[in-house]
Amino acid sequence: MKTKERAFKYERYHIPNVAKAISVVRALSKRPDGMTRSQISACTGFSESIIFRILYTMSDYGMVVKNPDKSYSISKKFVSIAYDAVSGENLVLAARGLMNEIRDKLLEPVMLGVLSDEAVIMIDQSPGKHPFGFIGKIGMRCPLHSSAPAKAILAFLPDGEMRAILDRIKFEKFTPKTISNKKRLLTELKIARRNGYATDCGEYLIGANCVGVPIFDYQKYPVASIWVTGPAERIPAEIFPKIGRMLVRKASEISEKLGYEK
Repeated sequence: MKTKERAFKYERYHIPNVAKAISVVRALSKRPDGMTRSQISACTGFSESIIFRILYTMSDYGMVVKNPDKSYSISKKFVSIAYDAVSGENLVLAARGLMNEIRDKLLEPVMLGVLSDEAVIMIDQSPGKHPFGFIGKIGMRCPLHSSAPAKAILAFLPDGEMRAILDRIKFEKFTPKTISNKKRLLTELKIARRNGYATDCGEYLIGANCVGVPIFDYQKYPVASIWVTGPAERIPAEIFPKIGRMLVRKASEISEKLGYEK
């Protein structure tokens, strides 16, 4: 079903096919598992012939990929370009060395992500050193209500912005421990803000625990988060505070590289 278009200030100057391509990108961004041409057509209200031309143009430029089931998804190249445009590369460079230091101490993977409309998107990682562990993919999405990296950012957003985001969350259930309502999430965010770090104890993946902290820019705004994730037996809840304190110290150093001053 076609979504209602917003009013635009410079609409009379718009190039129709560019506007349609943007609508296609927005539709695909909501479905990381991919969409078929007919699904995109139903979502945007555009004919399948228009969708066909847009997708093939974007495919030639490497902006979308065609999956084995004939659905289409936004490409890693697209994600990379998007985050370069918002200084994602500078953020990665500022964080990578300190992420490696954390990884070398804990031996678990350390990941870096930024807030998108409906998730935190992973943009870099330091792979763990255990023979068996978690490996994320660039572009991996971490749900807002059930992941430490997302809660770490939400907890430090301006109150109005944070509540507006919470109003849009659908609270999808991933495990029996997934937070299922706004009231409980608000309580978690208050705890995270007080402690300086957020946690996820099997809320997104059964048997996986996670601790995350925010990274701030020169405006004291939480632009990203770093987090450690691993099996519950290696990262039990009892050591969350220890990991949290370590992450807070390292994240503070990253924030300083981005111009943050206490």
